[in-house]
This record gives sequence, structure tokens and C-alpha cells, in this order.
Amino acid sequence: MRRSLYLLSVCFFLITINCPVFSAEDNSVTPQITVTVTNQPPDKHYEIAVMGGLNFISASIIPGVTTNEPGSESGADGEIEGYYLFDHHWGLGLSIGYHHAYYSSVDILPEWEGNFNFGFLDFLAVSKYRFRTKGLRPYLISGVGICSYNWSSVVNGAPWGSMPFTLLPPSPYSSSTIYPELSGGIGFEIPLFFELNLFIQGKYNWIPTLATNSHVSFFVPIDAGVNLLF
Repeated sequence: MRRSLYLLSVCFFLITINCPVFSAEDNSVTPQITVTVTNQPPDKHYEIAVMGGLNFISASIIPGVTTNEPGSESGADGEIEGYYLFDHHWGLGLSIGYHHAYYSSVDILPEWEGNFNFGFLDFLAVSKYRFRTKGLRPYLISGVGICSYNWSSVVNGAPWGSMPFTLLPPSPYSSSTIYPELSGGIGFEIPLFFELNLFIQGKYNWIPTLATNSHVSFFVPIDAGVNLLF
């Protein structure tokens, strides 16, 4: 009998220590689930941009001709850029562009008048820095590379080769040469939808070795376009 009571006490003790103890405050247990929601898009590593606009040139890029009407003229412009994006601000890439300009009614002498076509096909290594990542986003761009510069001319008046113009080329005339090129500019982006953006930018493209008559040769494309981040 005594042995049976002892075994019953041991069993009751084991059942007691293995059962959870509930109090009046533990009537219900509500699981806690934490959900973190973020509106930040995933990082994008690439950007491609397509643009077009107007190109303005300096009159000093007419080789061998001192005009009586210094100034600048304009033409059509188009460019494609591609970047690898290191973060939300910095990007490095390549640019290919063609920039055209037409200069008409250049008075070489009162009896001479010329029309000139200019084309700039450039290949640049470019960098881009965005100051902001939301809303209206201003940015800086720069580039260095080469430019295939070609020009053609038609001059009306006395025949080519007449004194004192024996050093000038015959008409019509065309030429193409490759030069180094430096570029820098500024622009801003406006988000449209998804990762597509509208932008407007202007650049100053300098060709150091195309200086004539102590002037610096340059062209200034002003473009609008769209870019896509992916």
C-alpha cells in the first residue's frame, strides 16, 4: 500500500512539471507578425539614353578662310549614350553622336560667297553624376574621345585658283579629319513612369586642334530625349 502511494506521488509530480501553467492573463495568445514595406525600387545598374536637338557651331572652324561675317550657325543633332551605374549618383559609359551644321552666305570677299556644311561624328568615354535621386534630378556630364570632323564647301564668284586665292581648295570641296575632343555639360531629368525619364541637356564640345585665326573651335549641342534605367 505504501509502495503504491509512493508510485502515485511520483507520477503526479512528473505530470505536473511537464504541463504548462496558465494564469488568468494567458487566456489568449496573439501571434505578432511584422511586415516591412519599402517604396524604394531595386537598384538599377544600366542606363541607355537616346536624344536629338540642335547643334550650334563656331564660325572659326572654316579651315583657311577668314570671313567678314564671324558668328555661329546651327543644324541637327543626335546622340546615343550608355552607362554602367555604380550607385544612384555615379555612372560611366560610352557615347556616339552625330552633329551637323550649315553655314551659308559667308562673305570671303565682296565678290565671293560660300556655303559650308559641317559634320562631327564623335566617340566619347563619358561620365555622369546625378545630384538628386528623386523628383527633378539635375546632373553633370563630361567626356573625352575622338571626333571625325568633315566639311564641304561651295563658293560662288571668281574661279578657285585666282590670285590671291591660290592656296584655297577648288569648289566644290570636301575634307575629313580625326581630332581629339573634350566635352562637358549639364542637364536635368524628369521621371515619367517605371524607370523611364525625360531629360534636357546642353554640352560644350571643344576640339583643341581645330583653332583657326586665333579662335577656339567648338560646337554646342542642346538636346532633349529619354533614358531608361534597367
